[in-house]
Amino acid sequence: SVFGLSKDFEFYHITNIDKADVNYRLIYSNHIKKHLYRRWDVMNPVKFVTKNAKKNDIIMINENSLEYYLPQVDYFNVDFKHEAFSILSVENGKKERWSEARLIYKNEDLVNFLENRKQTIWFVVFPENWLSEINFYEKYRTNLAYQGIDGLLKVYKFPKNTSN
Repeated sequence: SVFGLSKDFEFYHITNIDKADVNYRLIYSNHIKKHLYRRWDVMNPVKFVTKNAKKNDIIMINENSLEYYLPQVDYFNVDFKHEAFSILSVENGKKERWSEARLIYKNEDLVNFLENRKQTIWFVVFPENWLSEINFYEKYRTNLAYQGIDGLLKVYKFPKNTSN
């Protein structure tokens, strides 16, 4: 009963924990969000890619928890200045440790990879500072194919480049 009288208790939260607005913290102020465990919609973007990617398409991620849910991960993007780079990078910077995907760790290499693609690329993007450095979100806004319920994870589709 004391817990129920506290400022932190929300009956709606307890009785609707399985609803998207509560689960992904959509209805809470930043003040409340900082007290709650952070959650984001992973499954809907993953289902979108799984449903729409073709056999020879390339799947790239920049958040290492995603590889568990995807049928394949071909490339992993992380900036070499990122604090976890030395942990994630193996085989002299060629692969990402957990997914064993090929590693892209420089912004200019990422742009070159996307611009000169020979296959369709699906890039599941968790917002990272290094992408802002290359104006990724504005530059590739027309490639945005899907985003999770909470808008955090975004799926970008880069169709096969036929001009190469």
